Amino acid sequence: MKNLIHKRQLLPDIRVIYLLIIAINFILLKNMLNLPFIADDGSYLRQIPPYLQTYLPTTAPLPSFIVFLSKKFLGSYPLLLRWLILLLHITNSLLVFKLAEKFFKDAKLLGFICAVLFALHPLNLTGIYLLINLGKILALTFMLAGIVNFEKNKKIFNTLPYFILALASDISAAVMPLLIFTMLPKKPLHYKKFSKT
Repeated sequence: MKNLIHKRQLLPDIRVIYLLIIAINFILLKNMLNLPFIADDGSYLRQIPPYLQTYLPTTAPLPSFIVFLSKKFLGSYPLLLRWLILLLHITNSLLVFKLAEKFFKDAKLLGFICAVLFALHPLNLTGIYLLINLGKILALTFMLAGIVNFEKNKKIFNTLPYFILALASDISAAVMPLLIFTMLPKKPLHYKKFSKT
């Protein structure tokens, strides 16, 4: 079974896998692009702090700025924000594929299954329909990108820009250093033998 999973012939070229993941996401979520504001989105948009005339709190400056630009150029029409959330969800699915492929030692099939499960998970699907979750989705994108970068280069300081951008998107990104710490190579503990005196 293990040899079967790791055979490269099971799935085609990596570009084809990326296209499959993008297509699955797009087919599932294309209907959300034409939706008006739903649930709390409308009332949330009307809570406008004066500093940027946006609806998001000051603890999330990056999504606040994105919403500010969207409102400035498109008014209260959510099309740009919905496209952005869809693209972020597709990006997150691709990053999950990359991470799973690394963790399972180049097993493309397992990576593909993880990416599809991520894309289809009900919590993710319901979350992206609400514009209020833009900051959380953006933070997840930067966190996953930072972890993929660390897995590739094994340099902690390379993940700092990703951490700053994730934290500027949502406070939930504060756990990212802990996730990186758990991925550090473990050194075996050496116990000194103390002789009795």
